Amino acid sequence: MTASFSDLLLSVRIRDARIATTHLLERGAVALAASNCAYFHLVIDGEVTLKTESADYRLLSGDFAALFRGSPHQIVDEGAGTTPTRIQFTGSDDEPLRICVGSGKPRALLLSGVLGFDYAGRARFGMRAPEVLLAEGIRNQGEVMVGGLVPRDQVRTMLSGSGASAFAASLVQLIYVRLLRDTMTPGFNAPATGLGALGLAEIDVVVRLVSGKLDAPWTVARLAAEIGMSRTDFAVKFTNTFGESPMAFVRRQRLQHAAQLLRQGDHSIINIATQVGYLSETAFSRAFRRQFQIAPKQFASTFPV
Repeated sequence: MTASFSDLLLSVRIRDARIATTHLLERGAVALAASNCAYFHLVIDGEVTLKTESADYRLLSGDFAALFRGSPHQIVDEGAGTTPTRIQFTGSDDEPLRICVGSGKPRALLLSGVLGFDYAGRARFGMRAPEVLLAEGIRNQGEVMVGGLVPRDQVRTMLSGSGASAFAASLVQLIYVRLLRDTMTPGFNAPATGLGALGLAEIDVVVRLVSGKLDAPWTVARLAAEIGMSRTDFAVKFTNTFGESPMAFVRRQRLQHAAQLLRQGDHSIINIATQVGYLSETAFSRAFRRQFQIAPKQFASTFPV
């Protein structure tokens, strides 16, 4: 049985969207830490530089940048010499959150945020895609098509008022599909199962098992047994599919859920550690800091709901 390229594109479904309008003033700069979700930046007005650990990208009005793997990066105004402001996108209301960074005159307006995709779709594309995917805006005699698809004036109008966050999330998903379609092999027709990767049904089983029992003592052998595979074959196929080892995936799922519990503020750190499968607060705190570059207590006070 085979899945068409359209089937695989449609498997990239948004399950969580945290979106903001980012107003960058003179000498403004923002820094974003590594995330389990995908980052995006859509430049509505002005120009900015996207800086990753490996390269810099100049983004003009209408350009769209996607970081499907959630890589750490910065967005800066030309000539910014101050330490970047560290930001994190929280939940979106009916209208996108407003973030303003820098001082002086306005330099750029961006629609930015993080999107959580169903893991099956992300596994098929995200770990194989380049660190940064770019969709250039179309600029012609003052007219701008953002992401090469939608008139900028229409986007500006739709980013305020009731339902603006839903519009923003739908627009970004549309541009993501365009990017994946343009970037990945057009004649994909990947098999649903194969020698080198897990099939979508097997991915779904693993994701549901782990997310449903984060406190379980998961091992590679136990996960492999759940889908009827040998430990070695499962480990190889899982890594080929997700771009990370099975236990790295388990750890990321545990810590992502822990971060959500910390933001709620209703649980002690040791209680959260136990809920996500850690036997001690020390081990949990060490893993959390390694993942998010911040201690659990500091995270809870810095990024409350």
